[in-house]
Order: sequence, then C-alpha cells, then structure tokens
Amino acid sequence: YQIPASNNTKKALSKSDIQKILSFKADSNTMEKRSHDLWVFSYLGNGMNFADICLLRKVDFDKKEKSLTFVREKTKRTNKRNQKSIKVYLDSQQLDILERWKAKSGSYLFEFLQIGMDATKIKSTITQLIHVTNKHIRNIGKKLEIQDDITTYTARHSFATILLRSEAPIAFISKSLGHASLQTTESYLGSFEEEKVKEYLKALR
Repeated sequence: YQIPASNNTKKALSKSDIQKILSFKADSNTMEKRSHDLWVFSYLGNGMNFADICLLRKVDFDKKEKSLTFVREKTKRTNKRNQKSIKVYLDSQQLDILERWKAKSGSYLFEFLQIGMDATKIKSTITQLIHVTNKHIRNIGKKLEIQDDITTYTARHSFATILLRSEAPIAFISKSLGHASLQTTESYLGSFEEEKVKEYLKALR
C-alpha cells in the first residue's frame, strides 16, 4: 500500500475556528460524530493523516504513558534510510475518541481496517473514510459559520500553522510532523511565513 501524493495546498484555519470545531457537540453514534472525532484526533495528534490513523496498531499505543509512537507510511515508502518515529501524547479528548472507535479485535488500533485486507482494499477503505469525513466536517463548518473549506488535509496544516503562529521552533514542528529535514518543513510552511513577516512588521508602527 502506498500513500497517494497530495496536492500540498497550504490552507489552515484560524485559532478561533479551530476552537469552534473542538467544542462542537455532534449527535452520538452518527457519521457526523465519527467524522468530527477523527478530524479532532488528527488535528490534536500532530496533524496525523488519515492513512496513518487507520494503519495504527495496538502495539503503537502506550496506555500507561498515554502516547502513540509510529512511523508515517509515507516515510516508510520514500525515505527507507531515515525512519523517524513520531510520538504523540494523547489528551483526554483524544483518549475518549480512541475509546469510542477502537477495534474490539485484531491488531489494528482503530476499527476501520481488518487483518487480511490487501493493498487495494486498504486504499479504498481509507479513501472512503476520508470522503465521508470531508462531507460531514464541511457540514459542521457550515453549522459553525466557518468561511474556509475544511477537509482532513486542513487538520494537518492547521496543526503546523498554529504552532508556527505560537512561536514554536521549526525544529519542533518538523519533528512533530515527521519530516525528514527542516527544509521540508520550511517548504511546507512557506506560504505562512509571509503572514508572520507582515505581523512582525506591524511592530514598526
């Protein structure tokens, strides 16, 4: 199984819009609830993409430490010599999400994939999950009167951008995203650095 290349459209939500989504209350046991849960889990989980969420194994979860440790599937495929692991510390909201959607059996952490699926089935299952999630998270965005488009991809970019706007070091953001180099992270955040430059220049007046 190979992760499809993204179009790398750099779009992030504002902190206020993120807070609206985090506090949104969806109806229990609905596709809206699952979609909201997974988007929040991705955003708070170092911007983890949905393929990596689906492919997490139970052995990746440290219950005592309340953390996940994994290597991105994209990294496994494209950078075999530099297999950097990502560590995600889960907060109470993420632990609740995990409890709701964890797999009851098998080695996968979440319930979306089954042991024995071939690469084609894994890919189609993840694609369908992303499609359904995007549909419902966009509807949530409309309910919350958020103007920007919201997708699973937005969660990852918002995670990185809000850290940057909070003055987090590029090295920390890079490690959190699982990038092989700082140059990759700088390129990934390139469109946002201009915003920071303009913000800093305001201090001159």
